[in-house]
Amino acid sequence: MKTNDLDKSIIKKMADLQKGDIPEHLQMRWAARTGEEFNPNTYFSILTHLTLKPGYTLDYLYDYDRHYGGSPWLYARRTNRKPFSSYSEINKWRKRTSLLSFLITDGSADGFFQLSVLQKLGEQFYLFWHACYNDTVILTSSADLEEQIDYIMEGRFGASLSPEQITAMRHIPLKPEVEINTFSTDMTLTTFSNWGGLERARTTYRKKTPHLQEGTKILYRVKYNCEIVF
Repeated sequence: MKTNDLDKSIIKKMADLQKGDIPEHLQMRWAARTGEEFNPNTYFSILTHLTLKPGYTLDYLYDYDRHYGGSPWLYARRTNRKPFSSYSEINKWRKRTSLLSFLITDGSADGFFQLSVLQKLGEQFYLFWHACYNDTVILTSSADLEEQIDYIMEGRFGASLSPEQITAMRHIPLKPEVEINTFSTDMTLTTFSNWGGLERARTTYRKKTPHLQEGTKILYRVKYNCEIVF
C-alpha cells in the first residue's frame, strides 16, 4: 500500500512546541535539568499514531559548550531509572541501542510518517552555535520549498543559490510518501539544510516492532552550502 495522504500539519506543530530560548541554567557543560525545561514527551500530544514502549519516558541530556554550541541528546529512559548525567553514559546507550527500539507505531501510514518525523526533528530544540549545522527542514509542498529559496535569495543567510540549483530543486518531488509492504515500510521524505542542500531519500523500517532502520537510498540531491563558517 502506497500513499501520500498524510497529516503533514504535525511538522509545524512540532516546530511550535520546540520554540523557546535556552534556559540560562543549561548554558554550562552537562548541566543538570530542573524539570522546567522543554519536555519532549509533549511530542506525543501531536504524534498521536506513535507511542513509547511501556515503562519508558522520552528524556534528553543537554550538551553545552560555549566554544562549540549546544544541542540535546534524546533517549528513552526507564521511568524508574535516574536520568543520564554524563556524555559517557549516553554514548554507551547510543552505541548499544537506538531510540527506534522504543518507539511503536499503530501500523498506519501516518504512524510511520510520525516515526520518521520524530527521528529527524526530535532534537531540533535548544540548538546553539555550531549545533545549528544539524538544523533540518522537512519539505512537503512547493510553498515550503519557495520559502527556503526566498530566505536564501533575499540575502538573509549565506551564499545565494545559482539558477541551476533553483531549477533542479523545483523539479524534485516534495510530498512525503509511505509504502507499507509485507515485512517493511518505506518512508520517502524531502529535506533541506543550509549546510547540505535538498535531498529526497527513501528510508526502510521494519514493519513490526522494533521499527529499526534497515537502510536509506538517496533518490535526488541538489547540493548547497551557505558558505558560512562559525
